[in-house]
Amino acid sequence: MSNKIKLVVRKEIRDFKDDKLNRQAYGEDLLRLVTQSEGVQVIALDGEWGEGKTTFVKMWQGLLDGEDSPVPNMYINAFENDYHDNAFITLASEIIDYAKNNIKDEKYLKTLTDKVVKVGGQLLPLAVNVAIKAATAGAIDGADIKDFSKVTADVIEEKLTAHTNNKEEVEGFKKELSNLPSKLKKSKVSTVQPLVIIIDELDRCKPTFALELIERGKHLFAVENIIFVLVMNKPQLEKSVQVVYGDIDVHTYLQKFIDLALRLPKRKNQQDPNLDDLNCYTYYLIQEHGLNNYLYQIAEEVHRLANHLDLSLRQLEKVFVNIALLYSTSSESKDGCISLLIAVLAIIKTTNPKLFDSLLNNQATYKDVSAALSFPTCKEATSYEEVLQSALLDEQAYKDLDANSKIKGYADYFSPFGRNRTGIITSLAKKMSLFQV
Repeated sequence: MSNKIKLVVRKEIRDFKDDKLNRQAYGEDLLRLVTQSEGVQVIALDGEWGEGKTTFVKMWQGLLDGEDSPVPNMYINAFENDYHDNAFITLASEIIDYAKNNIKDEKYLKTLTDKVVKVGGQLLPLAVNVAIKAATAGAIDGADIKDFSKVTADVIEEKLTAHTNNKEEVEGFKKELSNLPSKLKKSKVSTVQPLVIIIDELDRCKPTFALELIERGKHLFAVENIIFVLVMNKPQLEKSVQVVYGDIDVHTYLQKFIDLALRLPKRKNQQDPNLDDLNCYTYYLIQEHGLNNYLYQIAEEVHRLANHLDLSLRQLEKVFVNIALLYSTSSESKDGCISLLIAVLAIIKTTNPKLFDSLLNNQATYKDVSAALSFPTCKEATSYEEVLQSALLDEQAYKDLDANSKIKGYADYFSPFGRNRTGIITSLAKKMSLFQV
């Protein structure tokens, strides 16, 4: 293995070979669900911000693509399409592109495209304004109406009549869409597998666009042989519902469009670190960044603090990028005590920038740090607490410590590196403040 420190370790993952969090079994359960269940057309996969939802569904696509019984699937990043005004066009264009790349039946492709054009022609002039739609109970789309006061009974009647006249076109489109999986290039299995459409990053979209995607998806695209997997942070999406519709029962609203809600597992296990996601990911990031010589000896303490603060996987990634940047741009010691201080500072910088700035400017005491990070006072101090005390206790509190105190022992490590104990954190913070992650 190279001794060089790597700043970036993110890479495109398309299967569970690089599964560091033991999520393959969950992926296999989800695969069985979409292939063996009837009546489930829209699945919500909920997960907290930064917990690897996108990575999981990308690995899951590799499972869907399995050689023996592949399940057709496509991935849509909703946030990348957020600039569109019409969710129907977003979904339809992605599906048409997928069909053209995977179906040889030109006659079917033309029929499907014609149906899309006709249904899209009905919807496009309305350029959905979800806020007005909500106020009129969904009777109209309303974006062609600049002033809500101009919405009259005649306009509403016109929209309803048009909807009735166009119902056959919508049903024709849904029928052709339902036939799509049967038209795909033949696999080794004789049964028709459903087309799984993964829509990711919903919670990052504009509230109006996110809700339109969900509504259009359920009303126009959720047909037999098509299964949607909506990847989201549900609490954030619920806020979008409230932004658009106001103070309504958001849970009941989303239930209208989601058949089954699942949650991405996050393993926490203090008794067996091998079954704890943050612990597994800590060791993975140490190795991937090339930090074995710097951090392996204090990895347990890094994980302990990360677990105490309940860091997300993405936050943990940022922590290690900060550490890697500091070590790659300076000649800092590999000593365990210094390494632990650097790791703790990186965690503070990632989770509490205001506290980090106070440490940078030598304006924070150990009491401030302990309160900000909610260190418990009723248990034996951890190594990361002791090393912080060694650098942040005031002179009187430090003098009152027992001569054999571990805290004083930590402080003894600082002098060989040209710093006194009360200046080392500011010195390290200055180096770490030179870059933003």
